[in-house]
Amino acid sequence: VLKGGLTADNRVNVLNFQNLGFRVDGMRIVARTQNYVDALQGSSTFWSCKWPGSPNPGHVVTGVEFHPFFNKDGAQVHYSNLIFEGFDSGCPQAVPVRMNAMHLWYKVDFSPRSFINTTFLGVEQPETRASACQAIDEGIVSVAVHDKDGSLGPVDRPGTPGFLVSDGDPIFNFANGDGCLPTEDDGLACLRYCPGACLRMIRVRVSNTLAAANMTMVISDGEKQEEAHFTRTSFRKNDGLENGFYGAALPSLPLGKFEVTFKDTHSGRAAWPNYAELEFQEQPDCTGYAEEASVALRKPEFDEGRCGQLIVDGELDGLPDQYGEMGAWQQTWMTLSLVRPGYGGSGTAIRASGNNNCFWYCSLMQWIDASCFVAWTKFDFSAKVRLVDADGESVFCDEENIYGCAIAYLEFYYADKNKKVKHAIGRIEYPTGDTQNDWYHLSGQYIMDDQVELPVKVSIEWEYQKEN
Repeated sequence: VLKGGLTADNRVNVLNFQNLGFRVDGMRIVARTQNYVDALQGSSTFWSCKWPGSPNPGHVVTGVEFHPFFNKDGAQVHYSNLIFEGFDSGCPQAVPVRMNAMHLWYKVDFSPRSFINTTFLGVEQPETRASACQAIDEGIVSVAVHDKDGSLGPVDRPGTPGFLVSDGDPIFNFANGDGCLPTEDDGLACLRYCPGACLRMIRVRVSNTLAAANMTMVISDGEKQEEAHFTRTSFRKNDGLENGFYGAALPSLPLGKFEVTFKDTHSGRAAWPNYAELEFQEQPDCTGYAEEASVALRKPEFDEGRCGQLIVDGELDGLPDQYGEMGAWQQTWMTLSLVRPGYGGSGTAIRASGNNNCFWYCSLMQWIDASCFVAWTKFDFSAKVRLVDADGESVFCDEENIYGCAIAYLEFYYADKNKKVKHAIGRIEYPTGDTQNDWYHLSGQYIMDDQVELPVKVSIEWEYQKEN
């Protein structure tokens, strides 16, 4: 918490990058003081107010600056009783409130921010009170800032609480209150004001399969609908089952009934991004926001064409992908690479090698389409597997424990985060059968009857445990 005090004569006076629960209250923020102006007026020293936009267009004076935050909870930044001074023609292009995109991780903004009792001193008001242009130019979507008393919003609507949302956001079709005003000379840049609106930030997290990039998310309230496309941030995580992130921002929503579906962007047919999860931000301090029970994800019906082959990149064609990764294949504490030859002395195989953090358990896995798991469906599985040591020499299963040597599992995840169920779907044949070039045949099937609870997420996983 920053409470009270004065900050002045800085290019960026208050910067919030990755602070959780950040609060600024009662601070006076001055774009330039007269003493500073007098000291630098006759000098050749670079000064943002003197040479606006030069030599770097980003070098303009900012009062408070905030950024998208990359953790799952968002930044939750709140400003109250701020006093801005000197953001006028004496400091061209100076902006009291600005959103930027430093160290960009996620393009889906999921950090609620609020302002209350914001004051602008001086006879001359700022040309721009708040701007999100730099962030939007970087591809940031779903910006929503709560103006609790209307003191930050348009100069012609003082005292009207509402939300500032990114211009072009599909929120316009769903906002409650008085709707969203058109962009005019209202002191806002790349933002539109929605007076009387009460909006809650919502995000959809989906699997990182590249196929999600060819899907469109559709949200409907029964009368109107809007579309959103996915954004992807790629990074390596050795401690879990995600090495990339796809997400789509729902429009920040008011109270109502909403349904979310997916379709193939090209064909328009119903689709499903392996799994989809709704994440709701904290409740805004207003009345009429979306509740968890009012937004529903709807899976498509089982379709044999879509569900006929659930494993993606099984032939390893086109790998590594455009991001330098192994497509849909993911890992826990393993390093993935392509090796030649593959099975039969030709082709390619994917090699999963335990790293130094693989103390006792590692895995190779991928998410598969959970909408295909319905009652009385049979799933067949087969793969060729070779086990090698650190030197690349073949390792053979204990003949007394072929059945438990290398196992492929289906793992079902449920809405209850504490509930996961495994079903073995692939084991080495016994007797060992085809061991051409030291390769084992891993195969099996799983029949899903009407007694099994339908999962919300499904993965297929090959485990390696050091005691085997």
